[in-house]
Amino acid sequence: VSTQSTGAADCVNPSTNIGSCVQGGGECGAYQEQCLCGVNEDGCIIDKPAPTNTACNCVYYSFPYYSCTGYITSCGVYHSESCLQPDTSVDSCLQGGGNCAGYKKHVDIF
Repeated sequence: VSTQSTGAADCVNPSTNIGSCVQGGGECGAYQEQCLCGVNEDGCIIDKPAPTNTACNCVYYSFPYYSCTGYITSCGVYHSESCLQPDTSVDSCLQGGGNCAGYKKHVDIF
């Protein structure tokens, strides 16, 4: 099985954790770990970060729902602090490659 990045920690030392599953490109929905994304007037923000060595991809749903959902995914930059120790910051959100527009007022990234 090829992995998404040969330098990622869970690729170098694979295990049965969600990080290895994500790196292997498998169907990882049975894992209990999750990330949660919330919504504000501009878009999504991370409410609960992804597990170590993974990222949270926030997906925005507009009218009539106006909500965000988080999905655990692989990191954009594997050796960055926001991948090694994900949190609720805009940097961690950007790692997941999803909607991070909710951070617009906090950081001028858009």
